[in-house]
Amino acid sequence: MYQIDNSTVAATQPAPTGAGTSGFFTDGNPATGTPATVVPAEWLNAVMMELANAVTAAGLTLNKASFNQLTTAIKLLAKQPTILADSGAANAYTAVNSTPLVSGTWVDGVSQRVKIANTNTGASTYSPDGLAAIPIYGLGLQPLQGGELLAGGTAALVRATIASVNSGNPICVLVDCQGGAQQVPNGTQSQHAGTLAQTISAAGAACRLVYSGGNLVLNRYRGLYAYIPGSGIVAIPSGGITLAPSGLTASTLYYIYLTAAGALMASTTGHTTDSNTGIEVMSGDNTKLFVGMEYASGTTTWAGLCRSWFNDPGMFLVTPLTSSTVVNGNVIGVEVSSALRIAFLAFQNEPVFAYADGTLVPNVANQTPSSGIGFDGTTPEETIGGGTQPYQANPNLSFNVSVHKTGLSEGYHYATLLGNVPGSFSCTWVGNGTKGNRSSMKVFIGSRK
Repeated sequence: MYQIDNSTVAATQPAPTGAGTSGFFTDGNPATGTPATVVPAEWLNAVMMELANAVTAAGLTLNKASFNQLTTAIKLLAKQPTILADSGAANAYTAVNSTPLVSGTWVDGVSQRVKIANTNTGASTYSPDGLAAIPIYGLGLQPLQGGELLAGGTAALVRATIASVNSGNPICVLVDCQGGAQQVPNGTQSQHAGTLAQTISAAGAACRLVYSGGNLVLNRYRGLYAYIPGSGIVAIPSGGITLAPSGLTASTLYYIYLTAAGALMASTTGHTTDSNTGIEVMSGDNTKLFVGMEYASGTTTWAGLCRSWFNDPGMFLVTPLTSSTVVNGNVIGVEVSSALRIAFLAFQNEPVFAYADGTLVPNVANQTPSSGIGFDGTTPEETIGGGTQPYQANPNLSFNVSVHKTGLSEGYHYATLLGNVPGSFSCTWVGNGTKGNRSSMKVFIGSRK
């Protein structure tokens, strides 16, 4: 491509004449007296400069011996999209095109690249050339949440109208912005990207509810996020989230929930499984995430029986008999001592292992006292272990019994040691202040993730 350069050229481009009536070239027709179209210099100059300017705009130098410069220029210019300057504010973005868009040209499929001046902090809009602002959505076709448009990054926006999105009204889809968070739809296939919400849901919330210093504390555990189906992701602070006991009803089970505001709340309202995510939430309110439960021993006191729905370490509880207890004869399934009760909280149908061992002493020979275990009363469970028939009075007989209990309702329970004295004699379950030489109750509940 080259610009005309023979000896008859003008040194400067002649000024164009006034606009006439647009038309088309003709060869003329002598038979009808129609003249052929005159091709004036100003038209040739216009065509030449349009082509020459396209070549030089691509950074090329006009070359008289090259005949593919326009093709090369088009390819180069296609790689150099126009980047507009953001002239709006955070969350309300505007820009001005060199040829302003109007309602007839700002249509679906039109793209804009905008150099972002201010990082967005939430839902955002875009308004080019003074047109009505429309919301910006991510690739997941949801409004922006914050941090997707980074100051200094270039945002690629495409106008779209999708019947199922924004009530069928126009949106700008954010395809990309360097350094900004990328929104994606929920992955449904093995090679799809997943959202942070899906990742947290699959792994369980990265938190653990504990009893500490008289309070309940939701701490970070192998991460820092929890996902609430009805409101989104909550970051757990490094120091945890604390819930002090206040305004409680004594002897009451409380369900503990994490709110969208990043606070804990205690409620007697139970939990249910969110139908869309499979996550446990408050019944009737999926903006509150179920994180555990605790029992109130007083109006301003937690019992310290805290269980965490996420990453619960389980529990191993031991209660010793510190003084001997005598059970008189002809009784089956009597509680040896209420001091041996072990209180605990169990989730629905959670398996519980209870174990008791120690020493019992009948006061007569040839009788068979035995021990058992009861939950929430004196109904004996089917246990492993039992009693031994002595051949002399006042022998020291060791005992051990255990039971694997399932089917407990969710909430507060206790396990206790039961004594069986099937005759007219008495039996002493030995207790004292020395470890290893006294009867005791134990309860074990496994960990959960």
